[in-house]
Amino acid sequence: MGIDLYEQVFYSLDLIEKDYFGLQYTDANNVKHWLDPTKAVKKQVKIGSPYTLRLKVKFYSSEPNALREELTRYQFFLQLKQDILDGRLECDTPKAIELSALALQ
Repeated sequence: MGIDLYEQVFYSLDLIEKDYFGLQYTDANNVKHWLDPTKAVKKQVKIGSPYTLRLKVKFYSSEPNALREELTRYQFFLQLKQDILDGRLECDTPKAIELSALALQ
């Protein structure tokens, strides 16, 4: 079941704040889907083995300061950085410079 895979991933990463994250896969038509933890993996990911799934932020907190774990905050940072680099989030040049400076601290 999908929940077993989720639990193994969270355990391996020592990720405690699990509710923000999901596992995502891309189908044969290049469409991204979230893995449903209540269903079997092989019934969802029809491309076949080996399966490629990505841990992604599924729900962003409206209060980032409420994130308790440093690892959770770091995973959010990595996801936001990748979304900006891939153009999924817009970021003007001054804000990009400011964010880069903060990331280097």
